[in-house]
Amino acid sequence: MTETRAKDDLDINAILGAAAAPLKDHWRALLVQIGLPLLLLYLLVMGPMLVWVFAAVFRLTASKPESLAQIQGTIASVLAAYGALLIASVFITALLNAALFRFYNGEGLKGQFLALRFGREELHQFLITLLVYLIVLVFPALPLAVMIALMAWAAHAHTAALLGIATSLMVLSVLLWPVLAVFLGMRLILAPALTFLQKRLRLFASWRLTRGHFWTLFLIFMVIFAGFGLLAFLVQSPANFLLYMPPSLTSLTVALEQGDLDPAELQAMIHQMLFAPKTLLALLWILGTGAVVYLFQAAFLAGASLHASRTLCSAEKTERKMP
Repeated sequence: MTETRAKDDLDINAILGAAAAPLKDHWRALLVQIGLPLLLLYLLVMGPMLVWVFAAVFRLTASKPESLAQIQGTIASVLAAYGALLIASVFITALLNAALFRFYNGEGLKGQFLALRFGREELHQFLITLLVYLIVLVFPALPLAVMIALMAWAAHAHTAALLGIATSLMVLSVLLWPVLAVFLGMRLILAPALTFLQKRLRLFASWRLTRGHFWTLFLIFMVIFAGFGLLAFLVQSPANFLLYMPPSLTSLTVALEQGDLDPAELQAMIHQMLFAPKTLLALLWILGTGAVVYLFQAAFLAGASLHASRTLCSAEKTERKMP
């Protein structure tokens, strides 16, 4: 009976309504007092990180290393760039989550100034978000990594039967990877909100409280992701049309595939593509609308997870009091 009441308390409409309600009157404050600092932080931190990643990937794909040591060094630089990008992304996500949780916890509704800052709450958010990212992204990939290593060993040992088994298991690992990632993500999705509410890292509490509520939470968060994904697609479609009109990325890709460009022609085509008025307009529109959609999607996710966490914590307390 208690489990049924707890499941009824986790109502989809109530959770989505709780996420949307404060935004009706405070969306301007959210844009100005969280959105603008977030945009500046992304430009200052993520911009150089993305340049580093693109440069490392370009060196990996364009260079012709002459030794195994050079290949290993290039791959190591790519992995280091992606690792730094992950840490920077987690750091910014932690600042954003803490600000949004404070907003939904009443600070914004009282008219107090909303801003990204770094303190104890942000440190907790950074640690819990990093843990969730590592578990959701890295753990499901371990079987795939083992199968790839087994395939490499079987190919080196010229063992056809073992190679076939390893290939089949690798395909199975690829198929199971997203399933396992989604399962772990839904079971740990309330960890940041619970950490904010209880002022300490609450990774296993999320796993415990979400037991029996996987499909409800999956539906809630998929509605948010799908809704804002569709919104982003609709508002960015005109800009994407402009961006892919010749001379554009399409013509540049075709020219690179044909291999008939010398470095000077390639540089001239890239310069023409990047600095054409329609390209600049399209990029500004995509970045601007993407930032706004991302901010409100993050707000919905924060509001929904905070409300769901409170509901499940309250249901658990009620269950413990019952004989």
